[in-house]
Amino acid sequence: LRAVERFEAVLPIAAGLVAPGGSLALLIGRSQADRALQLLPSFRWSDLIPVPLSASRILLTGTVD
Repeated sequence: LRAVERFEAVLPIAAGLVAPGGSLALLIGRSQADRALQLLPSFRWSDLIPVPLSASRILLTGTVD
């Protein structure tokens, strides 16, 4: 996901499309990371990866079992 308007509504829909063992990648603002972790507790999340040359963008990836 990248730059979606209704992040909290779209995130669960996108997560539902991930097959068991699959991954979800989020290019989001650092301020959205906590909300993503709360909305999708069943995912195993990686450490936040800062996006070079960005003050607040991160890459967050999660895997569903």
